[in-house]
Amino acid sequence: MPLLELLVVVFALLAIATPFITLVLLGKYNKLRENLDQLAEENSRQHTSFQRDNSLPPSTRLRQSQVNLHSGLPFPRLLQ
Repeated sequence: MPLLELLVVVFALLAIATPFITLVLLGKYNKLRENLDQLAEENSRQHTSFQRDNSLPPSTRLRQSQVNLHSGLPFPRLLQ
């Protein structure tokens, strides 16, 4: 009988805690999904930028890199 009471109490506690655990996990999932969407958008922008840079003739790319070196501006971050 005490084992049955223990099982009922544990089951009741889990039944009470389940909605709160679900809400916490849903919040973490939404936060993670938002972060993933931001990273995907940034990756898409970088990919477009790299494609644009590679479509330029080599002499233009060289001039652009020389301008970046002498302008004092930092290069864009290529890898995170």
